[in-house]
Amino acid sequence: MNPKTQEAVYRAVGRGGIVVIGEGSRGRLTRLVNEERSKAKRVASGVPITVLYVGHGPEDVAIGDLAKTVKKLPKAINRGTQAAVIKRLESVSQSLASLPIPKGIDPMRARAPRPR
Repeated sequence: MNPKTQEAVYRAVGRGGIVVIGEGSRGRLTRLVNEERSKAKRVASGVPITVLYVGHGPEDVAIGDLAKTVKKLPKAINRGTQAAVIKRLESVSQSLASLPIPKGIDPMRARAPRPR
């Protein structure tokens, strides 16, 4: 998600393969969607990846029709493959997540107290 422009990219895995959903301005979403698609392609080769954009344009999917559109995708993988793909994607997304920042004073910037 880009907090400044409120654009978001979501990833879903189902019987139709991997679905990458972009919400926001299509021009600004292109880079985010391509990054997510390349991550998914690296981890799950051979699984079809579908990209959908949510919006009101001629090629966009309305938010109300999104679930129906995803369910209409042709079945490409079986349940066993789907579970394996989900586990692979979760492991990659967890390893790429940044570590939490500890609370308190940064020990590298702390100053020694001055003698009186």
